[in-house]
Amino acid sequence: MPKNDVQAWFMRLTGWGFLVGLIYGFWRWCAGYLIPFLIAAVLALALEPVVRGLARHGLSRTYASLVAVLGVFVTGLGLVASVLTLLLTELVELSRDLPRYWVQGQEDVDKYIQRWTDLRNELGLRPGVLNNELHALYRGLTTIIHRVLTGLLQVPDVALMVGITALATFFMLRDRHRLAKAWRRLLPRSLEARLSPAIEATVRGLFGFLRAQLALVALSTTATTLGLMLIRAPYAVLIGLVAGLLDLVPFLGPTAVIVPWSGLALVTGHAGLAVRLLLVLLGVVTLRQTVEPRLVGGITGLHPLVVLFSLYVGVKMFGAAGFVVGPVTAIGLKAMSQSRHATTPTRPTH
Repeated sequence: MPKNDVQAWFMRLTGWGFLVGLIYGFWRWCAGYLIPFLIAAVLALALEPVVRGLARHGLSRTYASLVAVLGVFVTGLGLVASVLTLLLTELVELSRDLPRYWVQGQEDVDKYIQRWTDLRNELGLRPGVLNNELHALYRGLTTIIHRVLTGLLQVPDVALMVGITALATFFMLRDRHRLAKAWRRLLPRSLEARLSPAIEATVRGLFGFLRAQLALVALSTTATTLGLMLIRAPYAVLIGLVAGLLDLVPFLGPTAVIVPWSGLALVTGHAGLAVRLLLVLLGVVTLRQTVEPRLVGGITGLHPLVVLFSLYVGVKMFGAAGFVVGPVTAIGLKAMSQSRHATTPTRPTH
């Protein structure tokens, strides 16, 4: 390899390494402060065709932007209210049956604790071990309750973020051309010509990734609900919706609901129900794992192998947030690479 080519390759490698370091620093220390504005940029990009359509019908850009933003957030609140209404309906039904479940559960727990104690005595284990296990179970339940209460305490923060996101979306839509001019004045022309397409492609890719994730949540919710209905499990709609909402949290989803449920069914003597529940979970997980790489890759333009690699690296580096950070970073790097090739003149051949 000629010396000039080696130097050029080394410079490109150094540049990409520096860029990856900047991206890591952004996700690690800056992204948390910019989340409402990143979401607003994605929403503004998605709503731009709607605003243009309303403007063609005589509305000014200000009113068109206001109508579009209000439409999205009112629709979102309506969907949340509908889901909560459905959940409350089944929760009321569950509350009627809860005393019976509670009495039966106490009897089953006492029976299995006695069996477990007898087994330990036959094996010659220390009697204090069972108490330690019960204390460990208590501590685990206490931790879960604490996390749920902590999440409820964060509702005001979520409401504030939603409000800021709505306002930022409105201003980005209304002042789109003014913001674009300010962006062009901020950067040198050569750098702006390279960064603007890359940023726009990244935002479009992020929008596609979010669409893919919402589609996967809807898929998990529908598949879980239909599977539970098929095996005639109680509260199929309630459990399906809860499983779908938990699917927004990595490593949870239907598994966090069905596995404890099947375990409880098994220890209470309903082995058939436990097996059917696990079969439903196996079907949902298989369907999601089959569809996810292709769906995310098809919408974002990334190869399924790149999606899997970015998910793995993202989770390793950022934990649960890596399920979003990894693919979004891959989308941004792809956009920057395409922008670089588009703006780099071809070398003349001799």
